[in-house]
Amino acid sequence: MGKMNTAKESKKLIKYKPGKEYIATIQCTLSSTTHTITYKGDLKEGFFLKDLAPGLIKIFGKSFTSAVGEIPNSLFAIIFFIVSFFFSAFFLSVANYYTSERGILLAILLSGFVITTAVPLKLQYYYIAEYYRNTVCNNCGKEFICRETEKPDIKEISTPETYRIQITRYWSCRSCGYMNVRESSEGFVTKKGKTMKVSDLAKVQCKRCGKTGTYIEYKKPDIRVSKEQETMERRYYRCKLCNYEDIAATEFFMVPDSGGVSAIEWNIDYEDYFG
Repeated sequence: MGKMNTAKESKKLIKYKPGKEYIATIQCTLSSTTHTITYKGDLKEGFFLKDLAPGLIKIFGKSFTSAVGEIPNSLFAIIFFIVSFFFSAFFLSVANYYTSERGILLAILLSGFVITTAVPLKLQYYYIAEYYRNTVCNNCGKEFICRETEKPDIKEISTPETYRIQITRYWSCRSCGYMNVRESSEGFVTKKGKTMKVSDLAKVQCKRCGKTGTYIEYKKPDIRVSKEQETMERRYYRCKLCNYEDIAATEFFMVPDSGGVSAIEWNIDYEDYFG
């Protein structure tokens, strides 16, 4: 293999939430600055309407359930707010409240309350449709019959201009024993971000030599957004003094508060692993 196609491999212990960590293998192709990150993920967790999923699929159908689940959260919230506002206004006008400023305020408050319950409910539709697809056996055709039997394989591929994720899960049929292997991005939105400002980059300390102001960010960061609107941002650094290559990431999600919305953020640590 030629020098330009040389790839180097390392292992990282990635600590992404309190008490949660995993070991990832990172391959970097030097000629294209492409990072391939592979690791074992977590089994699918349950969700609120899981036990009702078979009945809801029968009532609403696979196509409708899937279509509702795929509507963007922001668009769904706007539509639901408008519809609920007019419904609230109608019922308040019948009760002779809507003509006052108090009635308008009450209609807005009622619409806001509906929104706080509607968006989580819309996510449940996505989970139901996904659960149905995962638990249908490709061999015998039975529905809601498969169970996940081993942790999924996750592969993230990051180039200077693109970023994507591939998740492979293993679902065993409890009826015929067939192993259903399913690959998808599981609804993650992936894209590239903007490199850090020089003034901010100068504050980052090299993990090896301890110097600040020596890092360069040698490619655009990876951004991954989940259906729950949790956002991960991962950056790639190289020290100009000791040539150490570092990876750092943060994850955050937005929550409502008295001032509107605020971000809850935590760091994802990438530690060298030699086990």
